[in-house]
Amino acid sequence: MVPVILAAESARDTLIQLDSQFLVQLGFMLFNAVAAVGIVAKLLYKPVSAFLAERAERVAGEIDSAEKAKADASALKTELEERLRHVESEREAILSEARRIAHDREARIMADARREAQLITERAAMEIERDRLRSSSEIRRQIISVASLLAGRYISASMDAEASDRLVRGAINDLGEAEWIS
Repeated sequence: MVPVILAAESARDTLIQLDSQFLVQLGFMLFNAVAAVGIVAKLLYKPVSAFLAERAERVAGEIDSAEKAKADASALKTELEERLRHVESEREAILSEARRIAHDREARIMADARREAQLITERAAMEIERDRLRSSSEIRRQIISVASLLAGRYISASMDAEASDRLVRGAINDLGEAEWIS
């Protein structure tokens, strides 16, 4: 077992002990890495930083425009709510005015209807009075005619012509002065 331990120790010594060729390669690799990073940084730093700055400005602009759109939408909402309240008050005013106009028209129509009914009633009363007077005149004439006829027959049978005329005139005068009650 001793030879195995020695092999493990020699392997450990070679791990710790670096040979010169390895160190040179390691130096070139570090130099190449630093040079590559420097070249990439030199070539890409300005375009990438410009791209990132442009993108940051664009995002900030979009945020600003979104905030402005939000503020505009809020202002528009407030304005529309105010208009809606105004429309509601206008609607109430219009309805109130329409009710008032309808009430006024109703009152005018009712007044016109009452006047028309009064005129119709007055016309009917006048027509009835005319018909009553006409009927009264007609009845008088008929009574006079019948009375004359009866008196003429009675008188012709019992009286002479002069006495007959006196009686007819007296009857006509009596009938003319009489009032008819209907």
